Amino acid sequence: MIRKRFVLGAALALMGLMATAPRADAAYSYTASLVINSVTGPGSGGTILNNAAGATYTSPNGTVVTLGSILNPGTFLVGSPLSANVGNVGVATTSANPDTFAVNYTIFGSLTEPFPGGSTITAATNGTLSFNGIQFSGGASGGTVSNVYTGPFVAGPGVLPDGVFFVTVPNVQNSMFSSPSINGTSGSLGALITSNATTAVPEPSSATLLGLGVAGLAGIALRRRSS
Repeated sequence: MIRKRFVLGAALALMGLMATAPRADAAYSYTASLVINSVTGPGSGGTILNNAAGATYTSPNGTVVTLGSILNPGTFLVGSPLSANVGNVGVATTSANPDTFAVNYTIFGSLTEPFPGGSTITAATNGTLSFNGIQFSGGASGGTVSNVYTGPFVAGPGVLPDGVFFVTVPNVQNSMFSSPSINGTSGSLGALITSNATTAVPEPSSATLLGLGVAGLAGIALRRRSS
């Protein structure tokens, strides 16, 4: 009798601990890589280089545009929409003449489920960065940079739990875009990550405790049947 009470108490204690264990939203990781597809305008005709770190374009006048990939995973919490930086934009120039051109690019993003062996979905969208009057003359830099996401926005293949996804951005000029400083700090291309879930996901440790508690109660039921 004492043994049965001990087993019952242990099972109930485990279930109680599971109920009070901290719960956390699933932290999905995201990465993004950028590719330059083409360059148009009077300042085109230079060199395009795409690699794992991102992409660069060097104009004939000596303006260098760098689109940096986000190689180190960021994280997204379910139920907390995130405006994420999915690409860095840098501009450096030695051109004394105003340099004007447009860079057409694609962003490839990925979202990965947090648990071991979790699945990954991908997303991609296109955009155009416009560089107008970029120059360095008399010790000062000049020019403007703007961005428009042109789409189409394509998500998949793959399905993640909690309805987690990249959200398409409107084709409105400079939407979710931070302009870089010429020969200065980098700017950024943004995207929205969100989900249609509002509840937290139990941590694996909580799920384990629940399993132990249920197993303990099941063991008690079997002992009672056999006695």
